[in-house]
Parts: sequence; C-alpha cells; structure tokens
Amino acid sequence: MVLETEDLVIFKTLTLLKYSSFSGYKTLFFLNIGLHYGGVSLHFVDVNYKLRMFILACKLYDLPNQKAFNIREFVNKIVEDFGLIINEDIFIVSDNEPKMLSAFKEGVMRVGCSTYYINKVIQHAFELEESLCIDVQLLFSIVRDIISHIRQSHKQ
Repeated sequence: MVLETEDLVIFKTLTLLKYSSFSGYKTLFFLNIGLHYGGVSLHFVDVNYKLRMFILACKLYDLPNQKAFNIREFVNKIVEDFGLIINEDIFIVSDNEPKMLSAFKEGVMRVGCSTYYINKVIQHAFELEESLCIDVQLLFSIVRDIISHIRQSHKQ
C-alpha cells in the first residue's frame, strides 16, 4: 500500500515497537539466542479524521551495536524505504532509555511511551525497598508464595 501525502496532513506519528532490547524489551521468541528485532509503525489521522495505523517493519537489528546513532540510522532506513522522512513534523514515541532519548533528540519531536511510564510505576511499587507501597509488596509476596507452593505440590 502506498501512503498518499494528503493522508499525512493532519497528524503523523512514528512509534517504535517494543520488539527490541534497545527499546527495553526483547521478544520472547528470540530471548535465549540473542537476536534483536526492531519495528516501526506509522499512526496518523487522515483527512476524514480517521486513525490509520500501519506496521512498516519488524526486522532483524543487525547493526554492530545499539548506540544512539545506529538506532536512529536503523529507524531512518525503514522510514526511507517507504518514501517518508523523519522531521520536526513527526512525533517519535519511545521509552525513556538514554539510548532512545539520545537517538531522537534532534530533528524530531519525541514523546514518552505511556506503557513505559505505567511499567515503571508498577516496578517501583513491587521492587524498591524504600517504596511507600509496603502493603502492596507484602500482598505480592504472599500471593507469589501461594502460587509457588501450588506449583510445587503439583510436581509431587
């Protein structure tokens, strides 16, 4: 499908999908063999105010490292394959990892991913020793122990 320029008039967003370790996640399928995948999806509102979403790519990240420059080049290449460019009219949605902040600090508007923020709040509640969520941590610990006990009893 070819994307028409007039379809991109109102709002354009490129979203980095959570398929790669450079955005903080690895796919479950490739976790044990060390392959990293990156993906780009395009989200925009067309002239009829309808939200359009396309997955442009989910491909092997085969660059030598996951430094900001390479991440940006990886995304730029995918976008250019579709005749699009990243500029100040585009919003990039990614997590707040330093690599991602650095990769998209120039020539684009970067927005933090809401899922990433929610994940950090939950991680804070369950993992930090000095958290103010002692009751939540205690409940989580009790439930984890119960589940562990049930799993052990089925193995006998």
